[in-house]
Amino acid sequence: MRISTSLFRFMKPIALLLFLGVFVCSCVKKDRTSNVCMDDCTIVQGQVVTQNNIPIPDVLYTLTYNIYNPPFYSEERKLAEGRSDNSGNYKFSFYLKNDELGAAAKGGLQFRMNTNSVDSNKYIVLDAVNGFSVYSIPRRDTIINASFYIPTKTFIKVNVKNFNPVNQDDFFQIITLFPYGLNIGNSGVLPTPYRTGTIIQDVTTSNPSPADIQVAGNETNIVRIFKRKSNVSTYQDTMIFIPVNNKIELTYEY
Repeated sequence: MRISTSLFRFMKPIALLLFLGVFVCSCVKKDRTSNVCMDDCTIVQGQVVTQNNIPIPDVLYTLTYNIYNPPFYSEERKLAEGRSDNSGNYKFSFYLKNDELGAAAKGGLQFRMNTNSVDSNKYIVLDAVNGFSVYSIPRRDTIINASFYIPTKTFIKVNVKNFNPVNQDDFFQIITLFPYGLNIGNSGVLPTPYRTGTIIQDVTTSNPSPADIQVAGNETNIVRIFKRKSNVSTYQDTMIFIPVNNKIELTYEY
């Protein structure tokens, strides 16, 4: 059977459209990466709490899959986003692609907590430690439990006596360490299952006794004094339980 040239020109775009339609439909069917995962899902879940395990609701989180290949490119695919509920709980269910599983995967999960959704007048908020990454997920039906601790903010007073630096590199720092962030089982620094947060306050000649030093309320903190005097550096740790609305006052000699 012969087909005329004009009829052939007419059929080419139709065939192309049919091919593209099949191709697009195939991609949509196979790419099960929407925010609502119905089966064979990976789950990230946990709770965000503060002192005495009091839940913190309405904390915004995002979960992405990230591939980094600097300096050529980086790729980020959003998997889910949401907020902690009234009990501080959150749960994400999502579908990972085939090339995002196993040891050969080129990227990993990136979980981020949006610190703008946390009341910084009430809680200590540190920008650097508000998430975690997971690489080499072996199979889709993996459940990742990740809970967070955000300390309630309170203050202590620290007095520094005779702060008269002589050399240019002399200094005096007040460093507070406290439970903060992801539950890792054992901080290795404090008696807590959470990571350790740190705040550094420099003492100056114009402000030798900072009035307010941030610490975690109703928690065991470490107040670390790190100083350099006459080319000699030393530090001193004081581990202390600090209640909310305390009247603790510590005094140190330079």
